[in-house]
Amino acid sequence: MKLRLRRTTLISIGLGSFLAGLALARLGLEVNAVWIWPCLLLLLVSLKQKGVFLIIFITVFGILCGLVRGGQYMRELAKYDSYYGQKITIVGTPTDDGVYDSSSQLSFDMDHLEITNPKHAKLAGKIGVKGFGEPAVYKGERVEVSGKLFKTRGSKQASISFAQINVLSGSDSFINGAKRRFQAG
Repeated sequence: MKLRLRRTTLISIGLGSFLAGLALARLGLEVNAVWIWPCLLLLLVSLKQKGVFLIIFITVFGILCGLVRGGQYMRELAKYDSYYGQKITIVGTPTDDGVYDSSSQLSFDMDHLEITNPKHAKLAGKIGVKGFGEPAVYKGERVEVSGKLFKTRGSKQASISFAQINVLSGSDSFINGAKRRFQAG
């Protein structure tokens, strides 16, 4: 039976199943990347018939891709587990300018993370930082933060409160500098 579906519908089915695969990976399900190749071959063969098998193979291919990519990212995030509750020193890049929160701490988020103490490691994701030590932190600078790492929920993988903050180097981005000068007046 020939099924007439628009290309955008097939793309939507593939992307939706990719998101489903990411959700399954978040729940702990993992799959070997080797399974993608046979599914891709079957998908390419079924492209000519445009039947129900095409929808099935697009869905399976999307779920497999989501499971593989999600499993890789979950393995990267598992590195955080050994550092929760410990005092660490981490170097990263603020994703936005720091602001003072209700407890008079400088608050910002960081990515491009490297732990320098207790042992050197690169981390994926983003952490929230609140602390003291510098009057201001701007987007794009390299910042060293020392404090106790805590697990968080939401879009950040961890947070550090009451941290000691030191700016290592400024941002050399023209856009960040122009934005700061514009906001200052």
